[in-house]
Amino acid sequence: MTSKDSGTHFHAPVHFDGPTTFGAQSPAVSGGNVNVAYLQKQGVDLEKLNEVFNTLLSEIANIRSDDDRDRLNDDAERLKDKLGKEKVGDPNALKGLFDRMERAAKPLENGTKIITALTSIYKLVAVPLGLPPLP
Repeated sequence: MTSKDSGTHFHAPVHFDGPTTFGAQSPAVSGGNVNVAYLQKQGVDLEKLNEVFNTLLSEIANIRSDDDRDRLNDDAERLKDKLGKEKVGDPNALKGLFDRMERAAKPLENGTKIITALTSIYKLVAVPLGLPPLP
């Protein structure tokens, strides 16, 4: 396998601190409302969110296939960017991101650990972000 740089790679722990912004641009520049203070006001345990999200990133980093790792890294970056938005737009689209990551992780050697982390993140943010309940 050759190494390629086709996606975002996480090299340091992610921290959700309120108030802060995610993504490449500040809300003032991008027009988005990307403030985790909203999650905190809704009672989301940011310490637990940090812990579980970093577990997710750690498991993604352990994926052997460059393509699978890059794809899940890109999706994890999208997820991180969406978390904390008071208005996520279509909650079903955000759930779709979780579902896509779950489908990509299922066949992987450490897929169960990735799915467990995704499920934990979902449970932490589902109510405040208006996501549909898990089956």
